[in-house]
Amino acid sequence: MKYIYKEDRILLMDQDREVGKITFPIFKDDIRVLNHTFVDPEYRSGGIASKLVTEAYNHLKKNNLRAVATCPYVVKWFERHQDKQDILVLEEQAKLGEECAILL
Repeated sequence: MKYIYKEDRILLMDQDREVGKITFPIFKDDIRVLNHTFVDPEYRSGGIASKLVTEAYNHLKKNNLRAVATCPYVVKWFERHQDKQDILVLEEQAKLGEECAILL
């Protein structure tokens, strides 16, 4: 499997098949919003979602970008990986209502 990096997403490919993705469009300035994680049902329960979030974290950090999280999975991931919260903009995160996690 290999990662393909786009401006606002990372895709995980198994040969020619997209098996997972995480999206992070621009929120404002150098802040991205981690708003969607998807893993193909045939590939679930293998830790792929966590690997996608880890890859997005590394990609954003390497590119000096910060983030807010609205994807419920990503929010929980950051709660479990507090050592990775250095890219989160907590003051912006606190302004987001719970409805954002549902609508985005």
